[in-house]
Amino acid sequence: MSTSTLIHEMTLGPLTAAQRTAIMLHAPALSPEARQLFRRLLILAQERGLDADKIAHAAAQARAHFES
Repeated sequence: MSTSTLIHEMTLGPLTAAQRTAIMLHAPALSPEARQLFRRLLILAQERGLDADKIAHAAAQARAHFES
């Protein structure tokens, strides 16, 4: 008997120019590990809309996770 596994891969995008600008405002200041978490948080948040506040919040969460 074979078992198939359905994998749903979520990706980030498409992004507006304003969203890309907001992301790039925060990303360079993050460590490589924090940037990976930042991207994951953005992927999860995009279903609710990615405005500048949500992007800044995701960056702060990623930064705080690796600073503690």
